[in-house]
Amino acid sequence: MKKVTGIQKVIVRMMIIILISLGAIVVYSSYPRMREEASKISGNFYESDLFFWELSDGAHALGATLQEGESSDFYEIAREWNQDYEKDVDYYIRQGDQVLESNGQQLSRVLNNELTLASSDMTSAYQYVIVLQFDEEGTVNVKELLGADIDATERQLRNHLFNYSPEIKGVEMVFGVHKILSTEGLMNLRMENHLESGYIFIVACYLIGITLIVLTIVFITPFSWLLELSTVRGLLLIPLELRFLFVIATAIASAFAPMLVILTQTNLWEITMNPVLLHWVNLVCWGGFIAVVFVHSLYLKEFFVIGPWQMIRRHTIIGQLVYFWTRPKVVFETKTVENVIFKEDPRVELIMSRLELFKESLVKVKASLENQDDVEEVAIQLDSILKLCTLNRPKTSINLTKLVSDTLVQLEQEYLPLEVKLRFPEKMVSIQANEEDLKLWMESLLHGIAASSLPKTRVYLELVDTEETVVLTTRSVIESEVDHAWEVSLDKLADYQGARFETLMDGDLLKTKTEFKK
Repeated sequence: MKKVTGIQKVIVRMMIIILISLGAIVVYSSYPRMREEASKISGNFYESDLFFWELSDGAHALGATLQEGESSDFYEIAREWNQDYEKDVDYYIRQGDQVLESNGQQLSRVLNNELTLASSDMTSAYQYVIVLQFDEEGTVNVKELLGADIDATERQLRNHLFNYSPEIKGVEMVFGVHKILSTEGLMNLRMENHLESGYIFIVACYLIGITLIVLTIVFITPFSWLLELSTVRGLLLIPLELRFLFVIATAIASAFAPMLVILTQTNLWEITMNPVLLHWVNLVCWGGFIAVVFVHSLYLKEFFVIGPWQMIRRHTIIGQLVYFWTRPKVVFETKTVENVIFKEDPRVELIMSRLELFKESLVKVKASLENQDDVEEVAIQLDSILKLCTLNRPKTSINLTKLVSDTLVQLEQEYLPLEVKLRFPEKMVSIQANEEDLKLWMESLLHGIAASSLPKTRVYLELVDTEETVVLTTRSVIESEVDHAWEVSLDKLADYQGARFETLMDGDLLKTKTEFKK
């Protein structure tokens, strides 16, 4: 059997490296796209309760400060609100001749009807602008709005401001949120918190997509190629009990994936972390997730290759203990009886005479290979000798069922890493063949299968008895491609006995079929 080539080993290593590194880069570079999708799912931030609470706090505290001055109970609240939002929010508040503003020169032109919200000066500077008017009864009205629905905004503001006391009366206000938010500002953090539910959904879709892609790649890659990596072989030795703990840990870590995206998008980490280090943290985290999914995919593929029973027996502590005490002993006692019988065959003299004639013909051919008559004579005499050899190996009735079992006993050590499944008829199956030739063929077949099969897999041997033929079929999972010389050798041995032998490769599956005439 051919082993996995060096090129195939390099392919597997490069595949894993590219899968982990390129996958991490693609996911990390998709953060802006994640934000766009999260915004669609979470809805407009400027129509959320979170924003209305902040806007209501600022409007009421600033309005009360304008009316009552620094003696107002809301003065400290207004100052704190300014500190939180001064980098992202401009405002202009007016009551008669009294004005309270923060970078509100351009916003004042809106109150004076010198500038509309739809103008390029406003849309290029602000992503959200709201013009409020408190009448003499303290009722708030939204006169103009950019960036949200005006009816929903007015309804929400009235609901929120209803809880505040004292009422703000006869005041006009304009608030504008900058087009580009400060990375250190509270507005940016509030917006990203609003997108949290959308981030959770989008990141979950990415996690599922990554898992499906890795599963597909692992399952289409021959298992024998993966086993060439010592790291993979070591991971497959981990007991099943620890694998379950690994699954739980992976699930917990995956739950924190949206938080990684949110902390990066809000730029909170940039304040305390070097940008280059921040990039590497994201790449390492996503690369690690892909590597973990790859490991889980290996475990899942091994489950399908060796089956559930073998997975329990070989990869659980209890299963290994049970197998150790209940492992069947194939051979209890072996007796060898040798009977040597010397009997002179009457055809020996005939064969020797033919060989002498054949020798003379070979001498002639050696002298002149151009003589066609000499070559034809050699072929005729060779065919005659082959027929005599065939006659000298008589056929007898051989119990094929017993021969398979006996051969498996002889090859016990070779089949220890494998699980053999026999599917034989209840009655013994016999065929007509030369005993020595059939034994040689059977040993060659079963030894080749054992030597090429993937450890910890199953080997199926099936006998089907019909009226005219007996069919022996084998199925096994191999490590690499079948050696063509092994196939040719078995085919010639089978043909010598009047049987028909064929092989079929389907991925890692090797199937052989031999049809004997009764």
